[in-house]
Amino acid sequence: FNVTGCTDDLKAFKAFLSGVGEQDKKYLFPKYWDFSIVDTYSEITVDPSSEEFKEICELFNNGFDNGQVSKLTRIQNNTLFRNYIDTIYSRTVVGPDLLKNRKMLFHGTRMNKPSSIFKHSDIGFDMEKANSTSKYGKGLYFAASASYSHQYTHTTGFGTYQMLLADVYIGVSHYKRPGASFRVLTADQDSLHTHENVFVLFQNSQSYP
Repeated sequence: FNVTGCTDDLKAFKAFLSGVGEQDKKYLFPKYWDFSIVDTYSEITVDPSSEEFKEICELFNNGFDNGQVSKLTRIQNNTLFRNYIDTIYSRTVVGPDLLKNRKMLFHGTRMNKPSSIFKHSDIGFDMEKANSTSKYGKGLYFAASASYSHQYTHTTGFGTYQMLLADVYIGVSHYKRPGASFRVLTADQDSLHTHENVFVLFQNSQSYP
């Protein structure tokens, strides 16, 4: 038998659930994300007098007294960030404790322009371009200290340097003790970290620039 309107009602209900899911994901976005911008990709120069600029400077200068932030650009790449959120959803139960598994970490790109990671890309930090001879193997390396990442910064040639501050999902992180041999992560582990507060990821879309 047939119930008139049933199909339309089901479609409407699915659309409603999808809308609820999108609203639920919004709290995972960065604190200063501008939802009024509808473009898929945007670069926003952050006002030096803003709270956002001051917060990043405080993080940058923690243990790096000789460094100074001259310009701060917020990257809003909806494709990359939604891929990042999807990865988080696939690896954990989303809840209040989730923020404990995410960190703001620095990353230097050396000879490569930082924009190659976040502009015109639907991958972001890419394992295919990772150095296989790095200390803990082929992976994506991030540091809690800007002074550590400074040795890997990209120079502009004008006396200034560029580095990325990334939103990184460390999840269940394996601590590698000094002197201990490196081993491959188990299926339930998401990252490796060291006594130098360096974090290593081994898959794409687990971080956002």
